Amino acid sequence: MLTFGERFVAKPFVRSEFYKNDVVEDFFKFSLGHENFTISGTASSNTSLTLPQLSLLRLAHLVLDGHRPSTEPKKNPSFFEARSSFGRSISEHINARKLGENGAKLRLPDVFVERVKTRYSKDANALDETFFGGNAMSTALESCGTKATRESQSMEVGDYFNRETIEAFSATTEIMAKMLVKNPRRFAKMVSATRLMFE
Repeated sequence: MLTFGERFVAKPFVRSEFYKNDVVEDFFKFSLGHENFTISGTASSNTSLTLPQLSLLRLAHLVLDGHRPSTEPKKNPSFFEARSSFGRSISEHINARKLGENGAKLRLPDVFVERVKTRYSKDANALDETFFGGNAMSTALESCGTKATRESQSMEVGDYFNRETIEAFSATTEIMAKMLVKNPRRFAKMVSATRLMFE
């Protein structure tokens, strides 16, 4: 805020607060200062993954953990940057290939609803008062229980995909994991070039 002064604008990441309920549309409307624009493309590259898709992403990170050398320092910027690129790229490709797209989305377990509201109510109020001048965050927090669930939400990949799919996915991920561990910086640059949102 001190750097940008009055040019600094904070907006709540709440769908109902976005222009056309879309963060990309909202960004361009704000940046351009008008609504006279059209965004090409038919699908969002940043949609949330389903439980089956998350189980695949979890498997990918477990495979990577199995290849990380025990001597790897706890704080290694190049490794964690590469790991972040690894996860983003895989999640985009999982989504693009529609693997597990019809599965349920991850939801807040209903037993945690009141605990979440109690723990974060002061933070939500502070954000609204300091940055947003309304009650967007407080309202969003208060409504967090509307989509809560009592149902079990499995993250086990075997509950969603057959053995052949899991083996094929694991084999590809193993190759990527070995490349990442061997040269994290080079891997991060290469895998970033495969990101679908930049095509």
